Amino acid sequence: MTLGTEVTDSASAASPMTVTFACTHSYFWLAVAAICSLRAYNRDVPVQLFLDEEPEELVRIAARLKVLVRIRRIPEHDEHTRSRLLKIQAMTEAPSGPCLHIDADTLLLDDVAALTTQSPIGPSAGVDVRMLLRRPKVQTLWTNGRYNFTDTGLSRERITHLVNGTFGLAYTTDDFGTMHCWNSGVIYGSGTVLRRIATRWLAHYRRMVTGPTREHFVPNDQLCLWLTLLEMRNVTHISELPLRWNFMPGRALRLAPGTAELDDEELTDIAILHLSVNKDDDWARRRRDAVLAAAGITLPDAVRHRREENQTRQSR
Repeated sequence: MTLGTEVTDSASAASPMTVTFACTHSYFWLAVAAICSLRAYNRDVPVQLFLDEEPEELVRIAARLKVLVRIRRIPEHDEHTRSRLLKIQAMTEAPSGPCLHIDADTLLLDDVAALTTQSPIGPSAGVDVRMLLRRPKVQTLWTNGRYNFTDTGLSRERITHLVNGTFGLAYTTDDFGTMHCWNSGVIYGSGTVLRRIATRWLAHYRRMVTGPTREHFVPNDQLCLWLTLLEMRNVTHISELPLRWNFMPGRALRLAPGTAELDDEELTDIAILHLSVNKDDDWARRRRDAVLAAAGITLPDAVRHRREENQTRQSR
């Protein structure tokens, strides 16, 4: 099912990229704030939003923000898993030309069109896809990547055996130690290449969350992406995305959830603020509310009441 403002082929061709968001309906208002922040800097870039259900006010907001909405229903999984399936599914449907996927828990602080000159992709650049690698330092499967497993005490040898057995691979412990652990919160690349990556990524993820070894894995999407890109390393050219285009305070500043305010001076050169673990912090809510207010959009009473209840519970 498709809702909202259709993007014609000529409009897509005239734009430097198509921007895609994907989230379950519970996070719809996070995505709305992200799209409002994007529209504050760019009114014309085509935007697609993938959802699993139709929230109230969807049609009105989609038309107002010039968003093409695609509903993809994903049954038989909890919301955490559905959100990952939906995100990867969205990338299997990437249109031709440059595409930028942005997670819903973000705010844009600059024009996305600047990315085309600051971090070019395509044959002339020798780059198919750009993602964040250093955040602020390079991660490996043996550091933060270990949290993809329910038992974080597994040895490297056990992890290697588990991953190879689950996905039908034959890599060594050294292979996995040098595997690049890209962050999938912001992905900029050729639509043709993204579709190829996402098709294999989706197959790996489904295998991980439904197969006989599923209880050994935390159902996040990152590990399956890393394995996909490791397999495709000889045919796909991946390069780093500058930190300013996927700035996560919890990583770059070690900002623990709910413990501190974010200094505006630390955002001077930031283009995409990826709230991630800090998305429920008071300062993050204030920023989102300010973006929505500037766009003339108010949260429904039900959403405001849920937020107030959550804040009350967190303060106890």
